[in-house]
Amino acid sequence: MNYILPGNDNNILWLGTNNGLVRFDILNSSFTVYGNGQGELLRSNPVWALQLHEGYLWIGASEGLLRFSVGANKLERVRDGADFGSKVISGINIDSNGELWLSTTRGITRYNPYTGDSKSFSIEDGLDWNTYTPGAFSANVSGTVAFGGIHGLTLFNPHKILVNTYRSPVVITGFDVFNESGMLSLLQPGLPPDSSRKIILTHAQDNFRVSFVTFNFRFSGKNRYFYKLEGVDADWRDAGNTNSATYSHIGSGEYVFRVKAKNNDMKPMANEASVIIIIHPPLYATLWFRLMLLIAGVAVIAGAYYLRVSNLKKMQIKLETEVEKRTAELQDSERSLKQVNATKDKFFSIIAHDLRSPFQALISYSNIINTEFDSLPEEEKKGITAHIEYVARSTYDLLENLLKWSFTQTNKMVINPSNIDLFFAVNKVLRISGQSAKIKNISVYTEIPVGLTVYADADMLETIFRNLLGNAIKFTHQGGSVTIKAAEHAERVAISIADTGVGMSEERLQELFQMEKSKSTSGTAKEKGSGLGLLLCKEFTEMQSGSLEVASQLNTGTTFTIRLPRSKE
Repeated sequence: MNYILPGNDNNILWLGTNNGLVRFDILNSSFTVYGNGQGELLRSNPVWALQLHEGYLWIGASEGLLRFSVGANKLERVRDGADFGSKVISGINIDSNGELWLSTTRGITRYNPYTGDSKSFSIEDGLDWNTYTPGAFSANVSGTVAFGGIHGLTLFNPHKILVNTYRSPVVITGFDVFNESGMLSLLQPGLPPDSSRKIILTHAQDNFRVSFVTFNFRFSGKNRYFYKLEGVDADWRDAGNTNSATYSHIGSGEYVFRVKAKNNDMKPMANEASVIIIIHPPLYATLWFRLMLLIAGVAVIAGAYYLRVSNLKKMQIKLETEVEKRTAELQDSERSLKQVNATKDKFFSIIAHDLRSPFQALISYSNIINTEFDSLPEEEKKGITAHIEYVARSTYDLLENLLKWSFTQTNKMVINPSNIDLFFAVNKVLRISGQSAKIKNISVYTEIPVGLTVYADADMLETIFRNLLGNAIKFTHQGGSVTIKAAEHAERVAISIADTGVGMSEERLQELFQMEKSKSTSGTAKEKGSGLGLLLCKEFTEMQSGSLEVASQLNTGTTFTIRLPRSKE
């Protein structure tokens, strides 16, 4: 319990507690609590002071001043405690004029509930201390107000408190310009300016401070100043008790600085002071400079026009040349695009044609085995299974060529070169492709010195040898021969694969490495071919800094020569 106040009806007591406001009905012994569920303004808000006046219960709480309408049973906040300089309202006294005198933890405040005006008093106004104890207040019959503080009792008669009505003048005492060398004073002390006085500044002096003062020495710390710079400030600025104003980078022009003040009781001073401030623009912003700049600009434009016409003629000639060049490039691009489309069409044609035949053969032989296996002689069974193996191997070789060629077209092929012994590399391929040569009774001769090496990618080199040797066997008649030779020449090693087969015409040689003109040619034993293997051999050889050459004579034979870098130490 912090405070007890009898109501207008002697049967009612108003109680101020740490949990809000409580109304106690003595006759009914009933309590009504305002706070902690009833009246959000009093939730966890201790009540320190209570006063009844004109049907209102005035409440001093830890969070400000509140008013409770007894008849309407309505609670409302009048002022936040911070509006009186302190959140805690420790005591309330009401004088004969209906004004509220409030003790706080930062002095005493007078509040007029009719006008909303307030004035705070502190040590600067003559009080002995600023902090008052919650609940320690009283008013006697003579109208003397008492408030208890941490160091004793404060007594005063509200009607005997004098208001400062002295209206002293406001004077501008200084005008300082800030520059690179520090501060320059442009106004002599003792010469108060009037509205006709002017201060002239350059554009580099638009950082300045104006000082001013009023001659009210009664509680001068509570003097309050208001100023504005016409042309910059839309309204008056409240400077509090600071007696100077600073402006920076306001630009050139003519301005009027005005200042006025109020004394410690917020009464306006007798007059306001003003001074005219003129800031000259920089050289480049003056009228005559702009005129000269305009004349020079016209001269420059005329000269530029002449040069422009001359340059346009030169540009026209250059553009015509460029158009011709671009036209030629577009024509080349169109030809390249047609070639790419033709290559693509040819590629799909090869896939469709050369994959269909092997699968038809596999299906046919598989059907024979499935339906006639028990009635077939053993020799015929062996022949069919051998042919199935040959077709499957040929199809696998074609698919492998297609896969590797697609890698070269999408730049996904990775080269891992190393020193490779040609003798072992060629013999590895012969072990795989030798079966085809035996079937056609073709002799394969190798003339490769032991220890001769090249610097190449092993997988790519095997693909090149497999395709070239396969082609040689494919286009050589029964009983023919294939010869593989290798010899070292300067920085290169030449490997040749020569056959005694059907050979090629000059026209066929010219189209050999062009995808769009590539033809599927059957071998001497009706073997299928796509021509893709030779394209792959050429691309793989060139990717390894080598070259592929071909020489052929119709009905005599063909020789492919590969030149690759020698092995590295």
